[in-house]
Amino acid sequence: MGNLNLVRSLYSATAGLLLVGLMAGSVLSAQVQTKTDSSGVIRLLHIGKAWLRAGYPASMWIKDPRINWYPVPSHAWSMGEEAFRQLRLYLPRTIDILSQNFDVIVEDGMDASHLRPEFHEWVPVVVKEDGLGFLMADDSSSFATSGRHTSWYLYPIGDILPVTDIAQILREQHGYRVVPTPGNEDHPLMRNVPWNEVKIWAHNRPEPKPGSIVLAEMSREIQWNVDKPVFVYWDLDNGRSIAYVHKWASTPDFYRWKWGIDVLSHVIYFAARVEIPEDLELVHQLRTLFNNFHFKKSYLISTMDFADKFGANLADIDFNLMEITENKKEADRQYIVQDLVESRQTMDSIIADLDLLTLRVLEAKDRALFWIFMIEWLAVTGTSMFAGFMVWTLMVRRRLYREVKVTRMVETG
Repeated sequence: MGNLNLVRSLYSATAGLLLVGLMAGSVLSAQVQTKTDSSGVIRLLHIGKAWLRAGYPASMWIKDPRINWYPVPSHAWSMGEEAFRQLRLYLPRTIDILSQNFDVIVEDGMDASHLRPEFHEWVPVVVKEDGLGFLMADDSSSFATSGRHTSWYLYPIGDILPVTDIAQILREQHGYRVVPTPGNEDHPLMRNVPWNEVKIWAHNRPEPKPGSIVLAEMSREIQWNVDKPVFVYWDLDNGRSIAYVHKWASTPDFYRWKWGIDVLSHVIYFAARVEIPEDLELVHQLRTLFNNFHFKKSYLISTMDFADKFGANLADIDFNLMEITENKKEADRQYIVQDLVESRQTMDSIIADLDLLTLRVLEAKDRALFWIFMIEWLAVTGTSMFAGFMVWTLMVRRRLYREVKVTRMVETG
């Protein structure tokens, strides 16, 4: 009987430990649960300097199949009243729309006071309860705004930021290089990235809040940068909040850097808790192919539009372009599910097909223009021959106007 009780006790203890383990596993699973749509795409709400221009992050995001960029341009200092119109028309109008239609919110380059008060209240709620990611990048209007604009710490969004800051204007040199903190060299955001190759800068110099995780700091060439963070984050219940202390808008050196496109995509992945690929070289090659596809397709379409104006027959070209577009969707799907090798092979084939299709369009354009040139040549040649005949008739042959042989003055009475 005693042995039976002992067995029951051991069974109960084992069951209890198993239950605790399952609960802990569930909690851990909830903490690392990704935030995307049903197809694995990150729906990105970008407010502030949300412009599709060279030297701004959106120029990189739109080419990443895993990011669906939704801009709300709201930089009032350059846009004026248009910024407030954009906020009225395109910023989510209810917390349910914000929660259900987006996965990551990015803010860079707008005054905190320009957001509707209720939106300030919604952001912490959807991050903590609904698992959205929030990222604030550096700008003169970010964090405590270097003393130039309204501090974000006057609003609820400031409470979820993983850094604290005070308003101050830093007039000294403010450039730096990113240095991974000890122990974080192999973090998905840090590993394999040669950070020492590029120098970036920021307006603000915030401090990490207790409980936050600092992945990288600024290099220490100048006193303003000592012990100042670059990448800081913390997980808040179901969501994640990130401070990226880098003025990524209109910084040409960063966008000329080979790995800039990867850093910009991966920081959005991290905000959505999506796995960052380990093979940086392979994923970089893929993003380069996506970028090439974007430009090659744009060139092809513009060439088709030009050739069509001259009557070129492009029916088969249109059909082949539709096939290439469908193949690109398959490459995107492979990329999203991390079949990177398959996606690379598909993209290589797509780029080759695009090049061949472009040659066919150029040939069709040349054929159409040949007859235009021929008609023009015949018209010019015919006009020249007719004009020459008329000149010969009137000036050389003088059939109609013969020379008077003798002229003399006759006196009349």
